[in-house]
Amino acid sequence: LLIFIYSFSVFGIETNFGGVGISVSKENDYIVISYVNENSPAEKSGLLPDDIITHIDGRSLQGMNFDESIQLMRGEVGTKVVFTIIKNDNVSENITLERESIEVPKFIQGIQLVNQGSLEEGYEILLDLAKNGDPDAQYIIGQINSLDRYNIKNYEEGFYWTKIAADQNHPDANYYLAVLYSVGQGVKKNLHLGHQYFLKAAELNIPAFLDLAFNYYYGEGASKNINEAIKWFNKTQV
Repeated sequence: LLIFIYSFSVFGIETNFGGVGISVSKENDYIVISYVNENSPAEKSGLLPDDIITHIDGRSLQGMNFDESIQLMRGEVGTKVVFTIIKNDNVSENITLERESIEVPKFIQGIQLVNQGSLEEGYEILLDLAKNGDPDAQYIIGQINSLDRYNIKNYEEGFYWTKIAADQNHPDANYYLAVLYSVGQGVKKNLHLGHQYFLKAAELNIPAFLDLAFNYYYGEGASKNINEAIKWFNKTQV
């Protein structure tokens, strides 16, 4: 199953600080952007989730303590910081950002609380956002209800919110909805609908290639088609 994706490290619940408006995670020796705040310096500079930060003000992050990397990003409002960024095209570029007073979005506050063990408090924040149409919050509420590690196990509620997020073209929600239909969790098992949502997830750049190859090879949710199975399997090769 697709697992809760907003699991970046946090440093307590801070609602305001001088920064550029991103949440990040540590992957190997570098920092990867997980979330970009709306109308933040980061968004205005074109930074996106999955962009990799390799240097801050010319200092390599390779081998650097994660907390230290975070502190390099923060500073007094009005000061500037230079990020060296690698995007999907693998081209490195320097981006200069001016720090602003950053108010942590309610979504991030909710995620932080959930990650720190304050599940009920974080859930209420995310549920309010979900009810107001936030597809990221809807997807996370679906995950919290569906995944056994949160000990809620309200699978019907998990399906409900996942479906709402998927209907707003949330990429991960479309993949997870395909999984729910395929295994019959929170909804009657329907391999055809599962296959359709795997296709939609692939269109939204979620790598559902093996799932689609499996469906076509075994004729589950789609007519058996070896050529289609091979086509989707080949997409997994790098």
